[in-house]
Amino acid sequence: MREKKTRALAAAGLLTAAAVVGSLFTFPVLGSMCAPVQHMVNVVCAVFLGPWYGVVVAATGPADLVTDGERCFVIRNGRAEMGRITGTGCQLSALTAAFVGASPHQPLEAAAAAVCAMGLAGELGWKRMGPLDGNMAYRNYLIDAIYHLTGQELEKGADYEVR
Repeated sequence: MREKKTRALAAAGLLTAAAVVGSLFTFPVLGSMCAPVQHMVNVVCAVFLGPWYGVVVAATGPADLVTDGERCFVIRNGRAEMGRITGTGCQLSALTAAFVGASPHQPLEAAAAAVCAMGLAGELGWKRMGPLDGNMAYRNYLIDAIYHLTGQELEKGADYEVR
C-alpha cells in the first residue's frame, strides 16, 4: 500500500512539474488565457491517476469536470469572467481542501461540491457588479459570495450532472 501511494505522489509530482513548465506556453482566447499544456496534464492525471490511485481531479472551463476516473461530475456553474480574475484557481484549491477535509470519506462528492460552490459564488458575485466595477470589485464580490453562501443556496443553485 505504501509503495502504491509513493508511486501516485511521484506521478503527481511529475505531472505538476510538466504543468508548471507548460504554463509558459499560453495564448489569448476570447479575453482569457488558454494554457493547453496545463489542460492536457489535467486530462492525463484524471485518466491515469484517478482509477488506479484514487485521485480526484478537477478541470475547470466552460463546463467543469470533477472525476475519480470512474464517475464524473459535469458542472455548469460559473461565469467566463472568472478566468480574468487573478487567484480564482487558488481560491478553488483552498475551498476544495476545506470541503474534502470536512468530508474525507467522499472526496469526489466534496470536490464537486467545492467546484459548484465556487461557480455559484462567481454567478452571485457577478450579479452585484455595477457599471463602474472592474476585476477587483468582482474578485471581492466573489469572495463575499463564498462567505455568505449557505448549504440551502448551494443545493438550490448547483447545476451539475453525474456521468
